Amino acid sequence: MVPRTRARGAGLNVALVKPTTPEQGGLYLVERYLAVAAADGLPDAVARVAGACAASGDQVRYLHSTYLPSEDTCFCLFEAVSTEAVQAVNAVAGFAIDRITDARVMFDASPSSVSSNSGQLDRRDSS
Repeated sequence: MVPRTRARGAGLNVALVKPTTPEQGGLYLVERYLAVAAADGLPDAVARVAGACAASGDQVRYLHSTYLPSEDTCFCLFEAVSTEAVQAVNAVAGFAIDRITDARVMFDASPSSVSSNSGQLDRRDSS
């Protein structure tokens, strides 16, 4: 489980998802720069990498992708045992990586937001 810290401010209850130790894995953000023509194939490419993650067992978990059309950039978020594991599933899927970095994810953890985002990166521990 990925530990979290919380902060309150401006009426929001913000949770920060922190990666665990390297032996237990962490969160990684993959950055991809795409040609305009490649954007049409993006859903298929993301589906391939998600499938490769599922086939990796517990090594890599695909969490989310965001495409910025005005920047021709796609960001994909993974939970994995290492950057090498993330690189491997992307290679299997034939999806090029321009950059990969450790990530910290922040989100609105207020009760109304949590219930509306059920199942999306919400792996809260009960403590």
